Amino acid sequence: MSYADLERRIQVLEDIEAIKCLKARHYRAVDTQDVELFASVFTDDAVWESEPYGRVEGIEGLRALAAAGPARLTFSVHYVTNAAITVDGDQAVGDWYGLVASTLAATGQAAWGAAIVHEEYARVDGSWKIRRFSQVPQFWTPFDTGWAEQRFVQSVYGWVERR
Repeated sequence: MSYADLERRIQVLEDIEAIKCLKARHYRAVDTQDVELFASVFTDDAVWESEPYGRVEGIEGLRALAAAGPARLTFSVHYVTNAAITVDGDQAVGDWYGLVASTLAATGQAAWGAAIVHEEYARVDGSWKIRRFSQVPQFWTPFDTGWAEQRFVQSVYGWVERR
């Protein structure tokens, strides 16, 4: 293995670690309801989409999305796992599993949620940022009921019950 190959491999490992730290800042911003920290993890032209919230484009749209967070969840702790990140120069993609413990603002009810997240990243001025966020919910359910009995619940999000 040449020095150049080794240097390239180390750079990829450093990039993957930087993207993991970016993801941690992303969910720290969501959980602390920090609008500016949330905006800082995205590119200016980022796209954010999730069932059933819809699609948001651009940094100002993302700020508005983050500012509306307390109207949906008064409390949240997000956990992400199963990172699968592929780096190609100044571009990367990543897939994650997410789990959130939360309190619904509309009802005050404790709830669990889970989703599969796909992201695209870009290196901007030497730092990684999220360019595209796409989330597919797997369940959203009352804490005391669990997902086996009621996988999706009617809530401020507009989901309907599914069994």
